[in-house]
Amino acid sequence: MKARSWVFWTLLASFAGGIPLLIVGALMNNPAAAPDASGVEGAPYIAAAAVMILAPLLTAAVRLAIAIVRAALAEHRRYRAWKNMLSPQERAVVQMAEAAAMWALHLRLREHHKRVQHEQTISALGYDPATPPSQRPDPFSRNNPYWKPPHWSEPPGSPCNSD
Repeated sequence: MKARSWVFWTLLASFAGGIPLLIVGALMNNPAAAPDASGVEGAPYIAAAAVMILAPLLTAAVRLAIAIVRAALAEHRRYRAWKNMLSPQERAVVQMAEAAAMWALHLRLREHHKRVQHEQTISALGYDPATPPSQRPDPFSRNNPYWKPPHWSEPPGSPCNSD
C-alpha cells in the first residue's frame, strides 16, 4: 500500500469518525433528551470530534500550501533559467518591460484606491465634498435623504414634543 493511500484513508476515517462523536456530544448536551444534564457531559465528545474533523482539514490545507510553494519555486527557477540564457541587451529589454508593467499596475491601483476613497467619503458624509456649501443638504433637515428618525419618540401632548 502506498504511503499516500493509507494517509488518505486514515484522514477519511478520522473525519468520518468525528461526525458521530459530534452528534453524541450534542445529544448529551441536549436538555430535552436529558433533563438532568448540566450541559457539560458532551463536552469531551465535542472536543474529540472537533480534533478529528479539523485534523484532515488542516492536513489538506498544509499539503495544498506546500504544493503551491513548490509550484511557485519551480516556475521561478524556469523563469530565471530563461532569463539567464538571454543576451545582456535582451535581458535589459525584459527588465524595462517588467518595470513598465509594474508602474502601469501601480498607477491603476492608485486611481482605483482614490475612487474607492472618494465613494466612501460620499457615503459617510451624505454628499460629495466637491459640492459647494450652499448646495449641500442640511444634515438636520428632514428633507435630507440621509436623515434617520430617532429610535424613540415622545408621546403626543408631551411638553418635549413640538408636534
